[in-house]
Amino acid sequence: MPSKVFERLSQTKKDNIINAALKEFSLLTYEKATITKICRNAEIPRVTFYTYFDSLDDIYFYLMDIFKENCYKGQPFDNDPMIHFFLSLINSEKGIKEIYKVISKFDTKKKMTNHIIISICFQYKHNMITYEDMKDEIQHLTLEASK
Repeated sequence: MPSKVFERLSQTKKDNIINAALKEFSLLTYEKATITKICRNAEIPRVTFYTYFDSLDDIYFYLMDIFKENCYKGQPFDNDPMIHFFLSLINSEKGIKEIYKVISKFDTKKKMTNHIIISICFQYKHNMITYEDMKDEIQHLTLEASK
């Protein structure tokens, strides 16, 4: 989890680091992501990164917590970076395990909704639907599930 130093940063600086990590994990699976690239994208030195997070796992699980929080609110996909992060999760062994850990704690309706969302993402991954169609279907499902 992020350090107290990270928590005291301005929201702009936190968002910059979070978005750099989302970008890295969205372009690559967890297994191929690196702290060096996150730091380069965030325009911070590696040593600074380590004052905020202990490791790659640390920032990865922080992003997962943001994702989980959005899932619990019924809005796991509130922006494009989070959609891309989710897509990278389903492409990573570590990521898919974490998703199913989260889903296992949901009630039946939310479990089913999330399984359908995963299915929609796989349809997009295999070029069966467009990105916009995927996004629209996911947003529709999350709205319906939150009612």
